Amino acid sequence: MPDLFIMNQISEILRFDNLLSDDFADGVSPLARFLSGRTDAVPDVPGAIASDIVAMRDALRAKFGDDKDGLDFCVAAMGRLAAKRFAGKSQGYVATNAALSRLAATISQKRPIIFTFCFGGYKNHNSPDYPEPGWAEFFAVRHIVKYLSPIIKNYKHGIIIEFETEEVAIHFNNVPQAETDKYTAAFGKLLEYFAARTGIDFRLAMARDLYPGGVSALNELIEQKIGTYEKIFSELSLGEQAKWIQRAENNFMIRGIKDYTNASPAEIAAAAKRARIINEAFLDADYALRAEWFDAENRILICGTWGFMPSASPTEFSLHIMSTASSITDFWIGTGVLDGTHKNILSKTQWDAAKGGIEYVDVDSDLKQISKNFEKIPVVK
Repeated sequence: MPDLFIMNQISEILRFDNLLSDDFADGVSPLARFLSGRTDAVPDVPGAIASDIVAMRDALRAKFGDDKDGLDFCVAAMGRLAAKRFAGKSQGYVATNAALSRLAATISQKRPIIFTFCFGGYKNHNSPDYPEPGWAEFFAVRHIVKYLSPIIKNYKHGIIIEFETEEVAIHFNNVPQAETDKYTAAFGKLLEYFAARTGIDFRLAMARDLYPGGVSALNELIEQKIGTYEKIFSELSLGEQAKWIQRAENNFMIRGIKDYTNASPAEIAAAAKRARIINEAFLDADYALRAEWFDAENRILICGTWGFMPSASPTEFSLHIMSTASSITDFWIGTGVLDGTHKNILSKTQWDAAKGGIEYVDVDSDLKQISKNFEKIPVVK
């Protein structure tokens, strides 16, 4: 019988009445204070020099003119988006400037704001939750709602939270499409679960549905770009090559579309390297074909910590956030656990180290209709 503390923690994570309780006054960032005219504020925006920050402020004031209410809301919203506690580190200049510019344009035109979280759209096969979503996804969606909550509460012209899934590329990691489709279906139901309890407009955007010319056009462009990324990889130091391949090895499924169970370590390493190079070519081709979609003036791009990984296609245009208040492991990679008052997401290495001390506790919730992964919750003892 789990103790009362654990049962209270489970009850707390299933609550929705407090999910939109934050206000803009909760932890105002130095950037917001500077943009609002405070002379004592020193914004921490990596990659920016003083004149860059001043130019951001001047462009913002010029955009709104005499519309003080619009200006004040935009400053408050950007302050929330730039709050360090949600990202674990300060947002970079390119992402901050892009987000502020789009916010200002959207708010001044009184259009809906689309917050688009870009992610893999699959469950890593190393997670015990594979192939469906679990508590990691639940925690992460809650965290994103909490992150955006003051904006959602106070903006009168519409907020859309969109999860953009790039599952179209997961088969390159030797993962069967049928297993990825199970994730897509269940994740969509999870978003419906949140929408029904919050009234928020959640949407699932499938990259495969957004290419002019369809998936065949994507695959053709990937083939054209593979040679470029083979050359880029060959010019990296051995240490940099190892970092590139590290994630590919974690994502590559040994017993998948093709069975590599009896393959040699060299054959597996070569297959993982090939998968990583194709993934880099995909990221390039994906943006080339969908630039107009990504660059929509009312779309604010957000991504997880994968954007910090060594890559030829960095995601500096996207704001970065943690998966939960205490975890930097991307939710589609890891496994969600309760650890005291923390909602953690454990990587494969962390899970392997902790699983001997994990207790599975029954959860009485409608979530079990979405996936069997929600019937019980892993608790660190």
